[in-house]
Amino acid sequence: MPTSTTITDSTSGASILWCYIASGTCTPATAYTAAIYLDPASAETICANATASGYSASSTVCNTYTNSGFQTAQVTGSGTTGTVPVFTGTSTVGNSPITVSGSNVGIGTTAPLSPLSVSGQVVIGNPYRGDASLHITAAYGCCGRYTQMDANGPSQNILNLMGSSDSNGNAHYFAWGVNAGSWTINPGEGFGPAFTINGSGNVGIGTTSPISLLSVGASSQFQVNSSGAVTSGSIISSGPVGIGVSPQYTLDVAGQIHASQVIYASGGITFPDGSSLNSANTLCGGDYAESVDVTGKRAQYEPGDVLVLDTGNPGKFLKSTEPYSTVVAGIYSTKPGAIGRRQSTPKSPDEVPMAMVGIVPVKATAENGPIRVGDLLVSSSTPGLAMKGADRSRMLGAVIGKAMGSLDSGTGVIEILVTLQ
Repeated sequence: MPTSTTITDSTSGASILWCYIASGTCTPATAYTAAIYLDPASAETICANATASGYSASSTVCNTYTNSGFQTAQVTGSGTTGTVPVFTGTSTVGNSPITVSGSNVGIGTTAPLSPLSVSGQVVIGNPYRGDASLHITAAYGCCGRYTQMDANGPSQNILNLMGSSDSNGNAHYFAWGVNAGSWTINPGEGFGPAFTINGSGNVGIGTTSPISLLSVGASSQFQVNSSGAVTSGSIISSGPVGIGVSPQYTLDVAGQIHASQVIYASGGITFPDGSSLNSANTLCGGDYAESVDVTGKRAQYEPGDVLVLDTGNPGKFLKSTEPYSTVVAGIYSTKPGAIGRRQSTPKSPDEVPMAMVGIVPVKATAENGPIRVGDLLVSSSTPGLAMKGADRSRMLGAVIGKAMGSLDSGTGVIEILVTLQ
């Protein structure tokens, strides 16, 4: 069945018949300015006919042209199977660097192992630095932005991320590379090295030659050894520093502090009980106390109690229970200025600070008469309480100290100047 279509010339408006003759003839139903016929029976023949009107394809009038009448382009060359061809001249082709193996594409390799395999350098953008295996850049010159990976040479950076330059012309970039067996991160031109790991596993911040597990500063001013101990350096901070706690003070430590050397505190030291030490010659409280082990539980004792030797348990102490006791030893200190302890016995959780010298509060009773300032105080019959000593014959070795306050009646707490006699 013939196939035909009408082509209208856009300039003259003339109608042209295009007729593909698969079999039989092609007779136009209307008048055409021209008719073009293609006969597949003669593969190299094209008949172009023009009539005034009413032209029939069965007409014997036909101008026949063969392929010898046309310019034919000839392409020559050879290639390798699986390689994408490329024109090597105006009419010749050859192999390109691109190969196809199954669903993988290779550039520079004939055996791609992934969907895209590239052998050699990849440059995306302007090739400012041509020594990189992967180079992505947005502009020429030192001030552009680029990414560079796997540079050549044993002392070159493995990764460069380039940013804009500053007002002084220094380029800012992130560089990670190998230098003399060390990995170094450098923030850019005009800046020192930021981070280094050497072949020994030492980490340096601000130095390319860390001499300890952690070295900070160009001269390793701050150092941490392999055991995690700080061997050199100091912490300089404009804000609070906390160790084991969110800091509320310039230095806030949760736990005990051990100092093998002198502690210097120009502003004084304040302890949890509110007592303070303001100078090298001023103690926090007004007494010297000895840490002693008491008989029974510590909870049974209170600051201000009069303590005596426990004759049934050498080395331990009890509350006083009889008047004029000659085994009186001291007062349970409220806020000791200094505490000592014997080193010959193990420490007990039931120890209490016993004031032996100085000024401390003491529990007192007026059972032997009102107490006045200056009265000599001794133990009373009330457990743990002191009273005025009136019987001079019984006071030798029983005096605890001198009253610094008065008590007219009953019981109460007054200050005592501890002077054991």
